[in-house]
Amino acid sequence: MNLSICETCGNPITNRSELTVSKEHFFSIPKAYHHECYIDQMEDIRSYYTQVEPINSVLYSLRIFMLTAVYFFLFSIRIRSVMYYLFLGISGSLLGIEWFSRIYSLVVYERQFLTKKHMRI
Repeated sequence: MNLSICETCGNPITNRSELTVSKEHFFSIPKAYHHECYIDQMEDIRSYYTQVEPINSVLYSLRIFMLTAVYFFLFSIRIRSVMYYLFLGISGSLLGIEWFSRIYSLVVYERQFLTKKHMRI
């Protein structure tokens, strides 16, 4: 089994409760951290450039679902304007990046903890 390696300390992450996935900026690939290492990193000066909300949090997932619902609502409104289509294109692209980050986090980092062997009930 492949264990995720913390980007800060280099030690393996063995428990899902230790895992925190975050990006350095909006367009970067998500990276795995120990929760303690992530908190220490957020206290550093580099935290100004780091995304504050972890990707594998429930709040992040809820935000993506809400933004998707708003996007589909706006997509259903028929306004014939160049600005409207430009807005839909840009916001759809940004929403696609958010979905990519969440799915990437699930497939690369969180999948190893979703097996029945490691799952806590």
